[in-house]
Amino acid sequence: MENNKSDRKIAVLTISLTCSVALNFGLGIISHSNANKAADAIDQIMIAEEKVSDVRQELASLKEVKQVEEAK
Repeated sequence: MENNKSDRKIAVLTISLTCSVALNFGLGIISHSNANKAADAIDQIMIAEEKVSDVRQELASLKEVKQVEEAK
């Protein structure tokens, strides 16, 4: 009788441990995937910031040219 209780406890603990490992593995995969997506998003933001900076510089140049033409 005592062996049956011990065997059940061992079986429940084994199943719990297996589920925990599987869950942690799954969460690790999801976390890694999200980290990759975040890194890609940061790269895209940096590229967009560079393009905005280029456009601002071009706009400043055009304003200078316009001011010079208006001064003539």
